[in-house]
Amino acid sequence: MTKETAKSIAKYSATTKVIGIGTFILLITLLITYNRGKNQGKKEEETKVVPVPLPTVDLEKGVTEDVAKRVRAYALSLHEDLIEIFGMRDVDLYKRLTSENDTVLVSVYNDFNNLYVNEEKGSLTKWLQDEIVQPNAMKAFIERSLNLNLK
Repeated sequence: MTKETAKSIAKYSATTKVIGIGTFILLITLLITYNRGKNQGKKEEETKVVPVPLPTVDLEKGVTEDVAKRVRAYALSLHEDLIEIFGMRDVDLYKRLTSENDTVLVSVYNDFNNLYVNEEKGSLTKWLQDEIVQPNAMKAFIERSLNLNLK
């Protein structure tokens, strides 16, 4: 190798290093900017669903222990049903819920939202409305929920 070739390779090597370091710094800067923007978007998208007041219950007393257990069981069952990947809906669950009184429905709505509002789609009603497969029992439950202003 001649001296000129050695200098040329050394010079090229230094230029390549500068370009490589500059590219690396640019990529890191872009990655940090992207992540900050993504996190900011997530914060804005997180829905705060305001609990709906119970229609026929003294708010200081709340619901009875029996009703509270039933409400939690309904909320957990709804979640299990809605995350079912094959879309097989528990029609009996929606029939039972539709036949419940307003206090239980509002309590189920509030409990479900407290547990799962940020998991996927927002409020219980939004989860239900986003389902592709909606049996008649589910549609009746959605309609009843909307009539109670559970959005």
